[in-house]
Amino acid sequence: MDMIANWLGNSPDFAVPFALAALGLILTERAGVLALGAEGLMLVGALAAIGAQLSFSTPMISLILAMLAASVVSLLFALMVLVMRINQVIAGLALVFFCQGLTGLLGTLLEWTNHPVTGLAAVALWPFSELPLIGKVFVQNPLVYLTPLIFVAVVWFLYRSNAGL
Repeated sequence: MDMIANWLGNSPDFAVPFALAALGLILTERAGVLALGAEGLMLVGALAAIGAQLSFSTPMISLILAMLAASVVSLLFALMVLVMRINQVIAGLALVFFCQGLTGLLGTLLEWTNHPVTGLAAVALWPFSELPLIGKVFVQNPLVYLTPLIFVAVVWFLYRSNAGL
């Protein structure tokens, strides 16, 4: 039973990065951009976050630097597609390969591999966190609780605002 409880408790934490990436892909697709380089952006953001966490030990600074690093690589994608007129599919795939190589190289050269880091502190939703089998589901980091709110805001934006429509 402990294995099931741990699996239920850890699943939302592992699902949040994929859910937020999927949401970003929905937004870019709605804007008319085929962003096949999303995995590369996630890799660069993760590398920047790990480097910041190892340097500063502050999760919020790590999140901000991850967003900035992914934004810089997004500008590279925009440069390839808008200025150089490269096909979006080719540019996205090239970006993924570039980011895979870059993060692997930098992670190894800077010796950022195999270091444990602390994440965001878990927040327990009492009294739900005291339930016997599913109590661990209600002890998550704040991003897990913010993700459904972000999804609701984006759905509202896409279907209820002039810009989204």
